[in-house]
Amino acid sequence: MKILFLTVSDQQNHLLHKYVDLHCTFDFKIWEEGFRAICSNVYFFDYYASFVSRGPLSMENSIRDLVRRHNIQLIIVPNMYYELAPSFLNDLRFMGCSSMIVFFDDSMRFEDTNRFYLSSFDYYLTHDSLNSNALYKTFGIEPEFFPMFPSCSFYDKIIQDSDTIRYLCAKDVVFVGAKTDDRNLFVNYLKKYGIEITAFGKGWEAGMLSTEEMIAAYKSAKISLSFIKTIDGSGRIQLKARLFEIIMAGGFILSEYCDELADYFDVGREIDAFKSPQELLDKVRFYLANCDIRDMMSARAKDKAKKKYSFESSWLRCLTDIKEGRIQSQYPNHGYAVSTVALKAFWHWNFTIIYGRCMLGQYGLAYQQYMFCRRELERLTRNTYVISEIIKWSVQRFLLTTVHHISTINNKIIKKKKRGKTNRS
Repeated sequence: MKILFLTVSDQQNHLLHKYVDLHCTFDFKIWEEGFRAICSNVYFFDYYASFVSRGPLSMENSIRDLVRRHNIQLIIVPNMYYELAPSFLNDLRFMGCSSMIVFFDDSMRFEDTNRFYLSSFDYYLTHDSLNSNALYKTFGIEPEFFPMFPSCSFYDKIIQDSDTIRYLCAKDVVFVGAKTDDRNLFVNYLKKYGIEITAFGKGWEAGMLSTEEMIAAYKSAKISLSFIKTIDGSGRIQLKARLFEIIMAGGFILSEYCDELADYFDVGREIDAFKSPQELLDKVRFYLANCDIRDMMSARAKDKAKKKYSFESSWLRCLTDIKEGRIQSQYPNHGYAVSTVALKAFWHWNFTIIYGRCMLGQYGLAYQQYMFCRRELERLTRNTYVISEIIKWSVQRFLLTTVHHISTINNKIIKKKKRGKTNRS
């Protein structure tokens, strides 16, 4: 089976990021290495970079060309926002190419983002939680589920070179992840009682790490922490990819507790967990003082992860099941209608991009985005009144946003002039 993996690169340095959230913190090079290890006929295309730099319709033409030229039978899409259009997926289907979408963060994105696509793809995969499958079944979809398992081939390659990789941490305890929710409470509590800990990631003083530096830090630290609450501050929990990343790197893990941990590892024998800052402190002190126990547990966890929880083994099973018909296409999802919430979110996202393009003077790309959005709304709603009302709203919103933007700039200029006069006087 010939596969096209639509990979994603970080576009936060693009000028459009000033107006649109182009946030991407996950490194899909790990996925690329994993797919190369299990597929002899796999091709890669950075659809996200193409969308950002050349617009949605140009991106679609590039994908069509790749599908036609290489006789692609399946595209795999890690979902960012709404870059892939349902009508475009139908075009590929007529060309003999099926599609799979990989959803992330169901607990945060299901209603507005994921529900937009529940009658668009042939196959669905989710990573968030085994319990989130119930969300999809309500709407007639049964997704495949496995967490974001790391690639053995990628990690083994990096670990071989880890001694030559420079990293910023040689501490007793390390955490890698954004400074969100209550993570700083746990980190500060350990520091208060003299534990040598460094936290890396967005919002922390130590800053970001590359993927290679992250793996090296996990490998060298005596203890690595993992937190399981979602980053939106809601207090909801999700099984994190970080759990498996630390283990695959050969690190010892202390994870914030959730019931699902026991579905994958023997808590107390392969990994350990904590529920409070005090329990974390007690366990950090115990494992720092008992390196033999710590090393045996991390070795057991890594052995299990390589055998049962690798990217390669999970994806190979999934792709084999698709090829041999054990997993059937779920298109079309009869009777499903995209929710009003999802439609509004789709339009709001497009409007933000159109506005950003106009502010950058990219009027051709702004018009391309508008045509892309209108095409999908007409197909999904089949209601010209709805379309006209959305367009009317968007024009009003555009004018108001532009006036606000100009007003903000003028206020800054006025304040700057006033400061200049004050300084001269």
